[in-house]
Amino acid sequence: MKVSVIIPVYNNEKYVQTALESLDRQGIENLEAIIINDGSEDSSGDVIDAFVQTHDYAIKIDQPNRGVSAARNAGLDIATGDYVGFLDADDRYTDHALEQMLALAVEKDADLVVGEARNVRTLQESTLIQSRDLSLKEEISRDDPDLIYNFSNCNNLFRKSVIDANQIRFPYLRHAEDGVFLYSFLKVCERIVGCPVYVYEYHKRLSIESKSALKRLDRSMFEECMRACGEIINLITDWQESTRLELLVRILRVTIINEYYRRLWVMDEAAFLLISETAGHYRQMVGEEKWAEICQKTDDLDLSNGLPSKKDIMEHPLISVVLACETSQEEMEGFFSALYFQICPDFELLIPERHKALIPAEYTELENLRYYDDAQKPAEILANTKGRFIQIVDKPCIYNENTLQIMQRRLKSGERDFVSVYPWEIENENRYTNSKIEACFAQEKKGNRYVQAAHRRLMNHVDHLLANKLFTREGALRVAKKAGSIDAFRKSIYHMLKGKRCRNDVIGLPKGSL
Repeated sequence: MKVSVIIPVYNNEKYVQTALESLDRQGIENLEAIIINDGSEDSSGDVIDAFVQTHDYAIKIDQPNRGVSAARNAGLDIATGDYVGFLDADDRYTDHALEQMLALAVEKDADLVVGEARNVRTLQESTLIQSRDLSLKEEISRDDPDLIYNFSNCNNLFRKSVIDANQIRFPYLRHAEDGVFLYSFLKVCERIVGCPVYVYEYHKRLSIESKSALKRLDRSMFEECMRACGEIINLITDWQESTRLELLVRILRVTIINEYYRRLWVMDEAAFLLISETAGHYRQMVGEEKWAEICQKTDDLDLSNGLPSKKDIMEHPLISVVLACETSQEEMEGFFSALYFQICPDFELLIPERHKALIPAEYTELENLRYYDDAQKPAEILANTKGRFIQIVDKPCIYNENTLQIMQRRLKSGERDFVSVYPWEIENENRYTNSKIEACFAQEKKGNRYVQAAHRRLMNHVDHLLANKLFTREGALRVAKKAGSIDAFRKSIYHMLKGKRCRNDVIGLPKGSL
């Protein structure tokens, strides 16, 4: 049996070598790698050429830049394998992943094999839960709800004869094209099996590495996405009602709200109005009971009156982020990029007047950006905030995409005044820690209560920064009234407030901060 792997490449010079090298560790003798250079303007083409010259199983296709769908379709047109896999140029297969998926495909005579995938980020790694659940099932129904939440094709192996017989191809869209391809295949395939193996790593770069936060979302992008979702809905019109309803819920919660609306600050007004209108339309289709469930799962957003506008957020922001440190131009760019890549849009940002010139031009007109007088004391600055929670940035931090969202959830119970999350030091896409921070967040029991008290004092000294903490408004104001400076504020929090350290929640700091 032969496997064809299709790899589209566009300006991936930093990562494509790692992706291609992962093919060498698949344990398959009859392997075909079809690498499509989709009009790359960097040195990606040279990396591909070098790989093809030393690997007999690799083929290169050069074409003008036409997008990932066109690149994959070009690969499908010439693929000769019995099964087909898809590898993105900045990801990788785990060792022997294809070997194990192929063995199961042959043993079970399967049309589709689904393995486990994980997101590998600079700051944190996580399993894609639905892919894991699917991988553990011996037999998978085509209307399994987990497939609805697992649109990506890269952790799958497809029977090529089913693709050819039904002329299945990727639509020329910029979003959700994987879902259209998957459901076109599901509609006509017969047997789907899970492969209980971790097979694929999606490498999610920080915004400061990928620059994706600077990409503004416009109306046309959302329109294309909704066309793709419409095609998927049409593909399952004859499936059971519960499956169709779950797909509508998925489109509303995951696609419309999480993937688009949560990027509110990097979209134009026309895009927001269409997204808000579309959300209202889908709300009617799923019904109020399902809408209530969606609101519960997205409890960091106030969806009681629909999707809040930028003006709504500015009147009552959930979080106030206060920059209170010296910073360089490069650090400021990284901070803004990471903050506005957050999936938590419900925040305001306060910046000292002296830093106005350092703010990247694309952010200067944002409505949730405010300034405070350099001479103001902490109590005056914090009294001018509007958020229910306050973050004081005393080091130009680097956020994971869900850092603020998770931090505020830790505080919603009202049992604590602040939460402290694990700080990684970041440099050149690598992360670092030290033994003191490890010990601090391990929070091991240390003998009797006197020893424990001494240990806590030591750990409080180690975990001394404010940037990795989120405070309730009441707690922050209580300390600020006593503190005349940020340094005094920092020294007062542990004896005035009740906090908790959360090792599994993370934030990044520049190298040398800890």
